[in-house]
Amino acid sequence: MFLNNNSLCFSPFVSVGETGVLIFHLPGYLLLLDKHGEARKIVKVYPEFDTSKLATPFSYEPVILGTALTRGGNLLLAVREKKGVFEAANFPVIAPPGTPEEEQKKFWANSDKRYTQFNGIRWGELDPESGVISWMEQASPGAPSTLEELNKRGSSYNFVVRKNGSVMVID
Repeated sequence: MFLNNNSLCFSPFVSVGETGVLIFHLPGYLLLLDKHGEARKIVKVYPEFDTSKLATPFSYEPVILGTALTRGGNLLLAVREKKGVFEAANFPVIAPPGTPEEEQKKFWANSDKRYTQFNGIRWGELDPESGVISWMEQASPGAPSTLEELNKRGSSYNFVVRKNGSVMVID
């Protein structure tokens, strides 16, 4: 199953040297492939993510927001902070079938809550050989720390790593 949300605008596959990484942005899974395209390891950004809840639409916000290759051959990851994934799930955005229209407005308001109250971005680097994610205490220069900051710079979640290691959001 390949999950791709056009509003997030990033590829579900990234070529890394002779290998590749399949990205499942919603649960935050990274499937590391060998040079023959065979799966060799699954890396989970948040191992406690309960994939059984994916049956309910919009129960979770996407874990992985975007990726970019670094000069060192690692994969830079922009992910939602843990509370932005798990606590935001307590504010459902889809009303159950048959909900009166007046009550549906509460669910729509939850979308704003998810965006404003749970908008932190966490940055890390995935070593595609070992499958280890090294989390950054502080993001690279130019890397946004909130969704609000990211959205002010462009309409997509695409970014590149410059030669000097800083991050540039591109539209």
